[in-house]
Amino acid sequence: MKKLLTIVLIAFPLLLLTACGNNVEKNLTSEEIAQYKESIKKSETDLKEALNLGDGQKAQLLAEIGISYERMGSYDKALSYYKDVLALSPGDYVALNNSVAIYEELEDLKSASDYARQLYNYYKDSPKHQIEVIGDSIRVLAKSGDFVNAQLILNEFAKNYQSDETSPFITDQFEYIARMKKAAEQQ
Repeated sequence: MKKLLTIVLIAFPLLLLTACGNNVEKNLTSEEIAQYKESIKKSETDLKEALNLGDGQKAQLLAEIGISYERMGSYDKALSYYKDVLALSPGDYVALNNSVAIYEELEDLKSASDYARQLYNYYKDSPKHQIEVIGDSIRVLAKSGDFVNAQLILNEFAKNYQSDETSPFITDQFEYIARMKKAAEQQ
């Protein structure tokens, strides 16, 4: 327990740096890059010391390192860490969601779609992540030209979760799929 507390206290500065979501920052100052590199170095050291921890704690430390690499624009390194996270914790929300975002940023829509499908399969019924996951999955699938699966996801969501609260979202998504399909047909 003492070792876990020490690791948490050491990793806390990294958590502060990475707490802002998965937005990729492209214009970092040299000071910000140095902070991220220092955080990565600390987390890598913590991770080596954490070999006795459970998979969940290891996955969390790996995800924190991946987030820092992602924010620095080092997508290959970030994706490598996210893959390690998923090997330990296959349904890790951060690793799946951030992998979708990176692959979408890199315009690798096949990989983005693959991770979006995994994200959807794990979190389609999660009240906390449901709308975001459905929206991201539909967007990525439609951008990749997979209108059938985008429509299936939306139909399933509409069938199971139609309400006054979700109706505007559902309508927007149906319209988005139709616009994307029409644009693809016109090309």
